[in-house]
Amino acid sequence: MPIGYSYNIGGFALQELGEMINFAATGNLDLINLLVDSLKKSEVKVATGNMFTSDSIHSHDEKFLQNGDL
Repeated sequence: MPIGYSYNIGGFALQELGEMINFAATGNLDLINLLVDSLKKSEVKVATGNMFTSDSIHSHDEKFLQNGDL
């Protein structure tokens, strides 16, 4: 369960806002805790933490992906 997201600067902010800014993409803590508790009660294994995301996957070709250079 992601608590927050880290990402490469640029991408969305640069494209949509026209600026090189970075912001903390985080969810509502009460909602996150509710979801985690619900999953645990259903005996679903759940891990929490920060996620890293990038939109650069759109520029990766098949050779790049086969080499495991993610």
